[in-house]
Amino acid sequence: MEKEFNKKLNHLTKVNLARYSTMRLKSWGYLYELESFHEARAVIQELKKQKRPYRLIGGGSNQLLSSWEEGVYLKLPKADLHLLSVDEKKMTLSCDASTTVNAVLQLAKKYSLGGFEVLTGIPATMGGVAFMNAGTSLGEFSSLVSFIEWIDGEGNICSKEFLTSDDRAKNFSYRKNHFCGEGEVITKMILKATSRDDALEEKITKYLNYRKETQPLSSKTCGCVFKNPAKEMPAGKLIDGANLKGVHVGDLFVSTLHANFMENRGEATYEDFVALVQVVKEEVFRKFHVELELEVKI
Repeated sequence: MEKEFNKKLNHLTKVNLARYSTMRLKSWGYLYELESFHEARAVIQELKKQKRPYRLIGGGSNQLLSSWEEGVYLKLPKADLHLLSVDEKKMTLSCDASTTVNAVLQLAKKYSLGGFEVLTGIPATMGGVAFMNAGTSLGEFSSLVSFIEWIDGEGNICSKEFLTSDDRAKNFSYRKNHFCGEGEVITKMILKATSRDDALEEKITKYLNYRKETQPLSSKTCGCVFKNPAKEMPAGKLIDGANLKGVHVGDLFVSTLHANFMENRGEATYEDFVALVQVVKEEVFRKFHVELELEVKI
């Protein structure tokens, strides 16, 4: 195996990265597609030895990929659906980090796992959701987490249990975790339902319909671009208040449906995104004296 992945590492070619993120921005880089998390551990250790920088690509829904000459993009492996399971007695759900949110929600609905509605409509893999403590107006990932395993920057296997609300509060905050850093790879997790909820499917359907009506879910986007400066001050409202809906750079537009989304309506590039972000930040600051912070990872 070592000879095989070293051969792959030493013969990488530059590829268009557009299809590896949901916004589909044009950019170029060297890509290594991992076949398993076991291989991920070995490749990270080898890259450390070679002193070659790397970046991780998960589901690509909250991530924008810039053109990069110096290092390697590691595409995380496909989900092992054999690990997707429910323990009815403990009311827990286990999955690997490449499992999609949609697959988790389908199983949660089957077993009426209350609390899982907080993940509704997040177009991501569970590793990305855990890494950034993703959520919706219904709540955050951290309200469900019981156990996480990850590979650290040296290739070591690490794990952490979250047994109390204090554990969760210390290890997660708004759109952030405090134990797994950049370049470290979440591999699997266990989530625990807050209750048994026979109305879970109805809640998920209702909230998903609301999101479809208020967000451009069928467009090429990266989800919300900016963090909300405060709960009572959503970024979308500030951008709308600055009259920026419909403003564009090239083929990249501030959505007219929800101002905290940007839509790639053609062949937008990474450079278009950087330019449009700057326009939005400057206008919002000029009008409201609020500094917007990116939610999407670059």
